[in-house]
Amino acid sequence: MNSLSVRRLVCLTAFSILLMTLPRIAGAQQPGNADLWEDFGHYVIIAQPELARDSWLALEGRVTDAELLDIVESLPEYSFDRFRGFVLGNDLLRPIGIEIDRRLTAATLERVNDPERIARAIDDLGRGQRPNLRATRFLVSAGQNAVPALLATLTDDSKRELHPYISRAMLDMGRSVSYPLSVSLPHLESIHQVRVAQILGELGYTDALPYLAEIIENRTSGETARQAAGIALAMIAKANRLSESPRAAEWYLWQAQRFYRAGTLNQPVNGYEERADHGRIWTFRPDVGLLGVTVPANVHADIRALHAAGNALRLDATLSEAVTVMLAANSRRQIRLDGAADESYPFEQPAEFYLRLAGPAHQLPVLRMAISDQETELARFALAALTDTGSLAAMLSIEGQVRPMLTALSHPNRRIRFEAALALARTHPRDPFEQAHRVVPVLSEAVKQSGQRFAVIISQDEESLNQAAARLDELRDYRIIRGPSLTDVLGDVRHTPGVDLLVVIGNSSMIAATYVQATADYRMAATPVVAVTTSLDWSELEARHGQTARMVHADNAGDEPTGAEAVFNDAIRRAIDLGEAGRIEPLEAQGYAIEALLALREIALTRNPVFRIGDAQQVLIESLRDPRTEVARGGGRCLALIESDDAQRALAAVAMDDQIDETLRISLLGSLAESANLHGNRLTSAQMHRLREMVERTRGDLAIEAARALGALTPPTTLLRESLKLSR
Repeated sequence: MNSLSVRRLVCLTAFSILLMTLPRIAGAQQPGNADLWEDFGHYVIIAQPELARDSWLALEGRVTDAELLDIVESLPEYSFDRFRGFVLGNDLLRPIGIEIDRRLTAATLERVNDPERIARAIDDLGRGQRPNLRATRFLVSAGQNAVPALLATLTDDSKRELHPYISRAMLDMGRSVSYPLSVSLPHLESIHQVRVAQILGELGYTDALPYLAEIIENRTSGETARQAAGIALAMIAKANRLSESPRAAEWYLWQAQRFYRAGTLNQPVNGYEERADHGRIWTFRPDVGLLGVTVPANVHADIRALHAAGNALRLDATLSEAVTVMLAANSRRQIRLDGAADESYPFEQPAEFYLRLAGPAHQLPVLRMAISDQETELARFALAALTDTGSLAAMLSIEGQVRPMLTALSHPNRRIRFEAALALARTHPRDPFEQAHRVVPVLSEAVKQSGQRFAVIISQDEESLNQAAARLDELRDYRIIRGPSLTDVLGDVRHTPGVDLLVVIGNSSMIAATYVQATADYRMAATPVVAVTTSLDWSELEARHGQTARMVHADNAGDEPTGAEAVFNDAIRRAIDLGEAGRIEPLEAQGYAIEALLALREIALTRNPVFRIGDAQQVLIESLRDPRTEVARGGGRCLALIESDDAQRALAAVAMDDQIDETLRISLLGSLAESANLHGNRLTSAQMHRLREMVERTRGDLAIEAARALGALTPPTTLLRESLKLSR
């Protein structure tokens, strides 16, 4: 190639690049709105974000949301869906992409919910090929929102000419029409049931199964309708590899269980609209037709489970499983709503009313489901109902199944554990039962619960232990337990209400063994774990245990024994975030402690033969110096009822400590007097001498309570005479 050819090639290339970067409608003094959108899309496609931004800034204020949607739909080659990924992934264009998404979604939602547009689209179905295609495209976009109008037309005999087009459009619309059509099916006239059953059969979605089965079983349905429903059910069952044999009530129960499971996994079910992020609940009223109610997305699956279970019970009131699903779904719906409105709710009373009305026979299965699904708030909801309504026998009876109350007693979540122990304690059992020995220790854990965080650090290297402890101390206020292995620190762990963080430094084998051991101990079974190890060892851990939500990696590459400080700190923060949901704040912790103390005092007062109050003695003695005055007082009231030298002497020691708040000392002196009245004098001679001195040198309420305690401890007559003489 000669030099002239090279120059020509360079010039042509430069000219081509210049053309690519110029607006494609060249020479226009005032480009139209569609031109600006086309320019925006063109510049995005050729990776010119600055020019794309300028095109959008020129367009954004010139069009309404509806006009923008019209432009985008008129230029399918520049559909936003085509380049959304690039726009949202580019730092310069991301805010623009978010704004475009918002405006297009708003316009689409307004359009697909417009009854007049839906009615025009239905009429257009019968006006020729091009209007039909345009109308079908709109109806597909409208989805379930168009079904009431479509169904009204399909069941209007004066519009028979549109019926074939509507049937075809519904098939094109797919899954979105299956749910509302299924709900309407049992309420239609037989001739219309035939047509709708045929559509549902061709669609092939399982939403329709229970409704089709109900038509088959309903002897008042026409024979043709029952046959059409039977054919449709067989088609759907075969397509989904399901049996055709269940009764309608059993199909509804099956559906309710599937919806409930979807809610547990936070998976959407039919009726959820992604673009609006809400769900629709459909009902049918003969005087109005199909009615759709909008509900929050996070409860949509539970509401569908509630309705399906209700339908199962409507057909067969003996289906106990349907009652359980209904109660669980309704309770979880209320918990997740957290005060938000639910206009679809079919009952007059709140969920707790029905759960209590159902009694332990259904409360226990709800508790079992909650524990199995790790639904902490639902488990607590069920425990509260059991506490209000259940006897011990009822709480522990669930034939052929794991007893959920006993499972709750050893649950990794402290709230569930504490509330189960409180519920069992309040039944005042007189006969032993399995795991009765666990109740008092769990109540003791609740007494110790203060909101203080506990962390365990495990390493066979002393330098690593020290460095990890120092770094952790800088990040959060943890009380740290550390040692070369978990076995070495278990004694200390058992004196805590639970472990909030576990840091393990070592190779994959050592970390894996520690993880397994921790998982087997309910105090650490839900504790987030930070594995400080090499990348290779971390890969081996993942291969052995899979990706666990409880464990995070801190790479210890480098000169420091626990790796780079920033890497370690980041791992700790991620682990802390994992455990935040289970964290008990100080005010809530004090509530649990006081409730546990009341339960322990009740156990001691009634001399309960099943629960051993002595198992709580050491914790109660420690509680006397708890900075929370109410907890210290409660501990004193419990110790007063324990027949033990240590209990009485601990009361005296703290009550006579001048460093303790006077109000608390007065309360503890009262408990000491109660102890003496019940169990006699168990103090040492030194303590008696100190108490006499206290009586002589103090004044006011403190002196009066000290004298009362001394009197209960049977003081010598001479001391009484001396006191009287001094007071003259």
